[in-house]
Amino acid sequence: SPTFWSYERFDSVTTQIWDPDWSSYKPVDKWSLWHDYPAFDDADFMWLRTITPNGWNAATSAWVAGPVTLFDSIGALLPNRVHYAAARTPPTYPYRLNVITNGVGGQTWVTYSLADCTPSTLPTANTNARRCFPQWDGSTFHWFHKYVVTAVTEKDLTGGGLDVTTNYSYSMNGSSENVLW
Repeated sequence: SPTFWSYERFDSVTTQIWDPDWSSYKPVDKWSLWHDYPAFDDADFMWLRTITPNGWNAATSAWVAGPVTLFDSIGALLPNRVHYAAARTPPTYPYRLNVITNGVGGQTWVTYSLADCTPSTLPTANTNARRCFPQWDGSTFHWFHKYVVTAVTEKDLTGGGLDVTTNYSYSMNGSSENVLW
């Protein structure tokens, strides 16, 4: 899967409107972002920990914070590389988002699929129907796991409502090819 990297880190996103009476922009909303660097055995990865919405109070000329949304990973360290020992590289176990607490009494739990490939069961790259993918480094393919969401559960933490779970499955039914990814 493609990813996009930058050396820059956003710590907030602010929206403004043009005020023709003042011939200037006036603040409206701001989302404050807090990042963390959870420690790993082999590397540190930046993790978006919270988003806090803020509204502009024109009467006091100050931001008013709303409820914080918390992003967490509880037991969701899944290996990226299929065959890291053969590649002589670290396995890398980056966090996978699996708990979102919305700050107003709700929580979302995300469940991921199990790994679908092993070093002895790698598919052919151009007819890959498995949940792993190759990455060419100029001399050989390196294989990486692809974890898909299998279930999302919404939890009511304050009102006593029942959990609502949505299950997901993926298939090639109706496709003209047997390549899943």
